[in-house]
Amino acid sequence: MIAIVLVSVCAPSNMQKKAETFPPEATPEEIELGKQASSALEAKEKLVNDPELLNKINNIAQKLGSVTERPKIKYTVKVIERQVPNAFTFPGGFIYLTKGLIDITDSEHEIAAVLAHEIAHNVLRHALKAMEAERKWTPAIIAAIVGSVASSGEIARQLPLFVGSLIESVMLGYSRKFEQEADVYGLNYLIKAGFNPVGMLTVFEKLERIETLSYGGQTIWQAYTSTHPGLSDRISWVKERLNQLGIPIVRRTVVAGGKATAEEEKIGDTTVGVVKVRTTVFCKLATVGENSTGFSRAKEVAEKLNKLLDAGLKRYEVRLWKDDSKVAIKARDDILVEVTDEDAKLHNLTKLQLAEKWLNALTHIFLAEQLYGSD
Repeated sequence: MIAIVLVSVCAPSNMQKKAETFPPEATPEEIELGKQASSALEAKEKLVNDPELLNKINNIAQKLGSVTERPKIKYTVKVIERQVPNAFTFPGGFIYLTKGLIDITDSEHEIAAVLAHEIAHNVLRHALKAMEAERKWTPAIIAAIVGSVASSGEIARQLPLFVGSLIESVMLGYSRKFEQEADVYGLNYLIKAGFNPVGMLTVFEKLERIETLSYGGQTIWQAYTSTHPGLSDRISWVKERLNQLGIPIVRRTVVAGGKATAEEEKIGDTTVGVVKVRTTVFCKLATVGENSTGFSRAKEVAEKLNKLLDAGLKRYEVRLWKDDSKVAIKARDDILVEVTDEDAKLHNLTKLQLAEKWLNALTHIFLAEQLYGSD
């Protein structure tokens, strides 16, 4: 289970070295139990019918599944018409995401992060292990129940009870140990399958913001703190692990960051170039000479800014710069935009005043991007 009940990960990076040996394909028991649980769930839930979406997420699941320790498991991913962000999986490769979880993702990398975690639960047989841990559902009893699905014996009548327990166990989440294993394995699957693992970080950050906004800082799952602490620990672990692996944390690569755009605007009888990020204006540029219109200057600045933002530009790397003849905004020691005499005249400000105004606007842009989670 991934959404708000995902727990912290403090597991060693070599956890996978201690992995058990599992068959490469789903066992008959896993497949039958998964089918039974899926049928029971779908009898109560409305599913999303969006062929394009379902094809996309199922392709991602198959790509991830192929790099796991059990590459022959065939995954089926469906979407439930629920707005609360959540995800869970049943044995045998049956995965469910809620529409609310899909809606907060911005890229295939974030969707892959969710699926990788659920696939790890499947590979490691966490659902069955959780049931076996209840003692009344021993491996022998589970095998007997599954083997007697078509019969009419007493043990077959236990199937609905077992399936109900399985669904409840999966939807409530697993132990700390199982959740941390799913994170460690899931992050590895993302990397092996060619997805950006930063997507795992941004998904966790989004879920944490949803918790804070929805519950005023008091998360709905704080009653489960003994085994299911808040997402802040997960976020810290993912950051630490990415740093250990030398993977740059550039959120804009997996989140829909605001793009700088260039537009033309009329101010009186004068046409100027405007650079915006989302709806925030960074600067308005005047025409300089015959060959450098305000719009052409704006396009050049927007292109530079987008490259810098995509490369992880931070606010502290941007500064006001001036010498005896020039005033400009510099980013990483390169001029992002120069304030010309024509710009100063257009705004009826000194060049230094205008540069400060543009720098303040850029500060607002960075703050806005933090709220969107793409800084």
